[in-house]
Amino acid sequence: MLKLLQRSIPLTILAVLLATVAPGGAWAQVPRDAAVVYQEHIDATNRGDAAAAASVFTTDGVLIISGCPAGSGCVGTAIQARIQASINAHLRGTIVSIQRNNNIITAVEQWRGDPMRAAGVERAVFKVTLTFTGDKISRRVVEPDLSDPQTARFAAPPAPLAPAVIPPQTGDGGLISNHRGQTRVPYFAALLLPVLLAGLILTRRRI
Repeated sequence: MLKLLQRSIPLTILAVLLATVAPGGAWAQVPRDAAVVYQEHIDATNRGDAAAAASVFTTDGVLIISGCPAGSGCVGTAIQARIQASINAHLRGTIVSIQRNNNIITAVEQWRGDPMRAAGVERAVFKVTLTFTGDKISRRVVEPDLSDPQTARFAAPPAPLAPAVIPPQTGDGGLISNHRGQTRVPYFAALLLPVLLAGLILTRRRI
């Protein structure tokens, strides 16, 4: 009897372990670490897999970033579309720092790509806040870190275009073609001046 118990105990333990790690078991229900999921999201974006990058969001997840509707952000299929736009712009991101407080992660990201090169900077830095529900992202907020000089230059609105300079019309020195309302009187006064002088001379001769 003792030998039978000694043989059955290891088998019982093994059966319990298999039940725990099998699909539907207790271990299978343990959510993945939020930091791991976050890194998977960045990695998927970097390798150009928008579907995988969007799959880490909950079904009602929200992405708040430039390019999404102000206030409401991107939801549903719009999240994958926004990630695809980043991929099309050859953006590649790196997590610079990360802090976790329960289900909220605050991080700093650094991104390089076509938009940065177009702005004349090497990279831009962003402050990110992620809210997790289980092992899925339910909210991701991305804001430029304007304390970084390169990022401030990247985020600045484009300078207004200089007003076009119209050359004066040939022959009038710009008196008529430019500033018509301001130069019409001096121009015609110059034409009438000889006539007025001739009339004044004739009047004096008669006197």
